Amino acid sequence: MSSPNVCTGIIGRRIIEPYFFVRNVTSEAYLDFLQNKLPELVKDIPFTIRRNFIFQQDGAPAYFRRQVRDFLNDNYQGRIGRGELIAWPPRSPDLTSLDFYLWSHIKSVVYSEEITGFDQLKERISFALNQLKQQNTLENVHRNLVRKAQLCIRQNGQHLQQFL
Repeated sequence: MSSPNVCTGIIGRRIIEPYFFVRNVTSEAYLDFLQNKLPELVKDIPFTIRRNFIFQQDGAPAYFRRQVRDFLNDNYQGRIGRGELIAWPPRSPDLTSLDFYLWSHIKSVVYSEEITGFDQLKERISFALNQLKQQNTLENVHRNLVRKAQLCIRQNGQHLQQFL
């Protein structure tokens, strides 16, 4: 079974529905996602929130092809993370709720039982995300993220693990 390429996110205190890429995430597939799938996934988020959210992505090569960067710069001017206008600290799992909470929680739910196929894996990921929505877990995640960001500022961006 191949590993899924799934895209999800957190905007404010809301989880964005997962999007599963059928094949590898190429720059063309990612650009198609940004132009055609993402707008549909965030349509229920109030415009005032969508207008101000910061688009954060990791360092996957497909995200940095010229046509992808041009699209992001045109549509998210001043609100793009990692290497563009807002430089995210490299490998900072303490400061991104997707890293420090969401994916570790999703994996613990998904792999709590044996997975036998790709469709079952997609189903378990969707189930885990829906479970989080129903439990309103993001309130605690948000508070913890704010606390970690404040610690990071007090530490001038240095290691903060010993203070958590």
